[in-house]
Amino acid sequence: MMDNASLSSSVEGIINVSIEGEKEEFGLVVCDSLAILGQSYLCIAFPDEKKRVIYLERMLQIAKHPYLILAVKSLEFWSKLIKETASSILSGDTSQMPSILPPEAILTLMELASDQLQHRNSRTPQVGDEIPIYFDDFDDYKDFMISYRQKLASIVRFSACT
Repeated sequence: MMDNASLSSSVEGIINVSIEGEKEEFGLVVCDSLAILGQSYLCIAFPDEKKRVIYLERMLQIAKHPYLILAVKSLEFWSKLIKETASSILSGDTSQMPSILPPEAILTLMELASDQLQHRNSRTPQVGDEIPIYFDDFDDYKDFMISYRQKLASIVRFSACT
């Protein structure tokens, strides 16, 4: 179980990660680990609501990271969590679901997804578009952006159901 100090220092390290820097691999591993932890063991790892809220706030910070390769790790977590929450609400089976997702997190997540969809342009990347340096070629960039927008759209769609 992570305590607040180690979680905060890990996230602070991620926030300061630059593209292709020595901390890039560290950031990717930490983001991946935090996402898997939350997807599989959120209530077990953070039984205390205050710690769970801190974890969720940190995952929101990661989702806002300008380095999209890091941000998408958090979006995978959020997409799964919001989908499960919406499914529980729609099926009427809220007995199994503790109140793990505060309404403020859902609103912030919807705003983030909406802003990113607008900021990242809603059209499919075209040949000739500027490609960020962390993609090998246009096809990698195009596939990534399509997947990225699909995750954002699913977050908006499932958030509307909660």
